[in-house]
Amino acid sequence: MKDGSIAFFRDENGYSNLKSFLSEKTDDGETRKSSFLEVLTDNISISFSNVKFEYTDAIKTTSIHANLEELTAKLNRKESGQTAEVDMSLFVEELAFKKAKGSFITNSNLAGKLNMGVEDGNISFEPFPLSIDEQVFLFGGEL
Repeated sequence: MKDGSIAFFRDENGYSNLKSFLSEKTDDGETRKSSFLEVLTDNISISFSNVKFEYTDAIKTTSIHANLEELTAKLNRKESGQTAEVDMSLFVEELAFKKAKGSFITNSNLAGKLNMGVEDGNISFEPFPLSIDEQVFLFGGEL
C-alpha cells in the first residue's frame, strides 16, 4: 500500500471495526476465530510506504497515530501461530496506552528490524535495537 490510510477503532460501547477481521459467523450462527488471517499470513510479504495508521480505543483510552514511512513484513504461518520479520521506519505522532497517564512516545521517528510471533493470542517480540529519534534502545517483550 502506498500513500493511503488505515484506521481501526473501538468505541465506548465496545464496537470495533477490527473484529470483522478477527472473527466470522459460522453457518449455525456461532462466532469463531476467522481463518481469513491464517490464509492472509501464510508465506507472504507486505509493504507500506507513506501510510497513515490510526488506532483508538475509547474503553482503554489507547491512541496510536503514526505515519508508516516505510514498513515491510514477511509473514509466515507455523503450526501454533504466525511469525513476522518486520523492517520499519515510521513517524509516531502519538503512542498512548492510558491517555490520562500521558503519551509514551510523541512526535518521534522510530526505526528498526524485528522478529515477532503470535501464538495462542499472545504477541512476542524478540529483543531488537529500536532507534527513537536516533537514540538506540534494546526493545522486546510480550503482549
